[in-house]
Amino acid sequence: GRLLQADVCALPLEDESVDAAVSANLLEHVPDDQRALSELCRVLRPGARGVLVVPAGPNTYDYYDRFLGHERRYARGELASKALRADLEVIDDIHLGSVLYPAFWLVKQRNRRRYAHLQGEALESRVASDIAGTRDSRVGHAACRLEQGLLRFGIRLPFGIRGLTVLARPREHA
Repeated sequence: GRLLQADVCALPLEDESVDAAVSANLLEHVPDDQRALSELCRVLRPGARGVLVVPAGPNTYDYYDRFLGHERRYARGELASKALRADLEVIDDIHLGSVLYPAFWLVKQRNRRRYAHLQGEALESRVASDIAGTRDSRVGHAACRLEQGLLRFGIRLPFGIRGLTVLARPREHA
């Protein structure tokens, strides 16, 4: 493998030179995510796959997303639709963190009301406090096990904290 740092909208790679691509927590930072998906299509070999993970739920965008430099959180099916426009085939498009999503949604709505005004040092301090308060939890582990069981049985909830989209470059590319 080769490790490189590059602009995702202008990858320094040959056409059809990549066997697989994984993108986690990247596209939400890219102003032109459609261009990034087209670039992914360009570098994938025919039949090669890409796996992308992005934050879901545009109605949960809050100060924390803003602090992290997120351009967006993705609506259900949004990334899949953009991938299709980039001539990529959508193999799978699911949500993760579905079991925890109701509690997540409530916290994010509270945050949108209470902390939307934060800027500068106050914003940085709030985020640092959030991170410091994060800890492992038996409830979180149980929710993950429950979600794994649901997915094994083919039960996919139409909401979640993250979106996971599996794509392929078609073998016959236009």
